[in-house]
Amino acid sequence: MNQIIDKLFKGRRNLIHELKEWLKIIFTRGVWSFFPVILAVILVYIGYYHGITEAKWGSVWKNRFEIAAVAILAVTVLLFLISVLKASKRLDIVFLGVSSAFLCREIHFAGTSTGVYIAVGFLAFVAWIWRDSILGELDGRVQHKAMIFCLIWSYFISLVIQRRAFSAKHLGLLPDEKSVHIGIEELTEDFSHIVFLALAFMSVYYVFKKSMEEKEREKNE
Repeated sequence: MNQIIDKLFKGRRNLIHELKEWLKIIFTRGVWSFFPVILAVILVYIGYYHGITEAKWGSVWKNRFEIAAVAILAVTVLLFLISVLKASKRLDIVFLGVSSAFLCREIHFAGTSTGVYIAVGFLAFVAWIWRDSILGELDGRVQHKAMIFCLIWSYFISLVIQRRAFSAKHLGLLPDEKSVHIGIEELTEDFSHIVFLALAFMSVYYVFKKSMEEKEREKNE
């Protein structure tokens, strides 16, 4: 029982210190991480002001965005699978599970609309249990941490947009939100998937970089 409590509430890493370090990274060298999802919103408004109507977003572009989402997430899952098979990092195991859940949802398997939230919640719990190991894997990886924040931020904004939080009935922050909602919802989601893909590439890069460094070290010995 004590071991379970220790895993849930105690750990080797000082989480306050870790949070301060991440915030420092995000607001200095990682400030770029706020912008990909914002760029998606801007692109939709550019399209809107050049004549792409809400009906066209729904009838033409929505299908294209959904097809793109499946392709992006399929490659993301493959890359995280390679990382896990190569190095078995706990962070990559969690992201492999999350990206697989997102892929199943984009393919529209039965039950995945609700199931994706259950899967992500479970994987977040696993990540919390593994937090010391995961934070250790990220030591010294400034841009890796910034990319993870970018991923979380992008999906958060995408979800808020999906829930119509920026509509005139709620916060009213997006001009003429009703006329661009479908486009913004779909493109911010795809941009979030692209960030996930970039994170997968980054994970593979670190795995193979470490492998090459180990081979080089063995050669020199």
